[in-house]
Amino acid sequence: ADWKHLLRERLTPLRLTPAAESSLVDELAQHLEDRYREFVSAGASPAEAYEQTVAELADLAPIRAHYERIHRMPNQDPVPFAAATAGN
Repeated sequence: ADWKHLLRERLTPLRLTPAAESSLVDELAQHLEDRYREFVSAGASPAEAYEQTVAELADLAPIRAHYERIHRMPNQDPVPFAAATAGN
């Protein structure tokens, strides 16, 4: 399954910095792949394992909230240093 694509779709509204999004997507994609394999190893069909794994994405709210607070991209571009000191 393309976990990274699925995660990027879910995380896009958070406006994470590219580095934060990439890090989070990589980490969570590996986790989802591991969970998927665990479900298959436990006897689930590939379709059932996929559904169970995707259902776990509903539990990402705390992680998403944490990353949103820490890594949200600024809504406005920062003022360049030269522009801030031009009046001196």
